[in-house]
Amino acid sequence: MQDAYEVLPFDQYGRQMQVNEILECMRVDGTSFTVLDVGGYKGITREVHKEDKVTVLDLFDVKEPNYVKGDGEKLPFDNDSFDFVVNFDVLEHVPARKRKAFINECIRVGKRGVIVAAPFKNSVNTIAEKALNDHYKSLHGQDHRWLKEHIEFGLPDLKATVAQFQENNISTLISPSNETIFWSLMQGAIFTTSFFIKTGVQAENLNKQYNQYGAFDGNDDPESNYRQVIFAFKNKSDYAKVDEKLSSVQSATPEQRVKKTIDVIHYFSESMAIYSNNSDYYEHELNKALKKNQDEQLRHEQQEAMTNAYYEKSLSWKLTKPIRYAGSNLRKIKQRIS
Repeated sequence: MQDAYEVLPFDQYGRQMQVNEILECMRVDGTSFTVLDVGGYKGITREVHKEDKVTVLDLFDVKEPNYVKGDGEKLPFDNDSFDFVVNFDVLEHVPARKRKAFINECIRVGKRGVIVAAPFKNSVNTIAEKALNDHYKSLHGQDHRWLKEHIEFGLPDLKATVAQFQENNISTLISPSNETIFWSLMQGAIFTTSFFIKTGVQAENLNKQYNQYGAFDGNDDPESNYRQVIFAFKNKSDYAKVDEKLSSVQSATPEQRVKKTIDVIHYFSESMAIYSNNSDYYEHELNKALKKNQDEQLRHEQQEAMTNAYYEKSLSWKLTKPIRYAGSNLRKIKQRIS
């Protein structure tokens, strides 16, 4: 199974293959699970879990088999409709005030359990995401779409998320995914070379090299990992099987860690060399991006000016002018008094 997906982006490979191995350890006599992937449109959960019936729910208005348009805060399913509810790097894109409702809905719909893979807040991740977004912005002239949202929403709190499951009498196990240092170097290299089609083969080769170290690539220090995978189960039998499986996972040897470090740094160095050798091209593309952003801003300002001009000519605008004038004077008086 894993060999077929070893060229996947390293972060996607890690989270998907971890969940695949965990579901496999619970499968009895070829049992087929029903799985709901919340926020998984354009993902690969169906492909990875061919033995199971996977339904995808997302916000997009598309027509596909086993796809449902819906909101994670209010899932359009009855209680216990699926064996497992999963989501992969979705929770961080849910506004903080809505995350509790999102998790509660996953709990309600999942008969046997819920699996949440997401980056969680810690001091290292905060620094890494800001630095990477700044790096991307320096290259492309704009924020990285997803990192910007991470920063604006704030990453989820791991302890609070686990506590929410426990408050519902659900037992949890946690497996780390992607050490932040490796994640940062890999993403930085990918961002740097993203202008060049020819580097796609290099990225694919690096992903393949990295993924050979296995899906369980985190370490025991929560502060050192970019992502955590929470396995939450409603019955003791599932919990016991997964606990045994995770306990058997072997950490990378010192030699493997050194080799992986060399591979990642080598690729990052190559990406910087490509950048250096093509600096004129980068500058040209950056200027194009900046010009595009400026043009979009200008169009927005022009549209806003036209809208204001329309309202200023309308009868209602003219009739309410005395009220607006009086309100403006009142605000000035209050400011002087204060």
